[in-house]
Amino acid sequence: MGTGLFTFIIIILLVVVVVIVVEVVLVVVVVVVVVVVVVVVVVVVVVVVVVVVVVVVVVVVVVVEVFNIIKIIIIIVIINISIIISSILEVVFEYTQYTTYQSILK
Repeated sequence: MGTGLFTFIIIILLVVVVVIVVEVVLVVVVVVVVVVVVVVVVVVVVVVVVVVVVVVVVVVVVVVEVFNIIKIIIIIVIINISIIISSILEVVFEYTQYTTYQSILK
């Protein structure tokens, strides 16, 4: 009888130890899973933020460059128009001078 009771107590202690070990392992697994999920979420958020920042910077640079190109085109057009107007005025001046000279000669 004494040996049976001792065996029963050992079996109960082994069951308690196994249950405690299983609970500890489960807690460790849950903690590891939670940490992995948090790390993955943080990495995804950081990647999304970096991508958004890069896209915004690229868009701003492209817009600034387009405005610079438009500004240069406008300056070139204004210079060309000025040259054309200057040429026309020069021709008009030369013609006026010529007609004035002709009228003086007559």
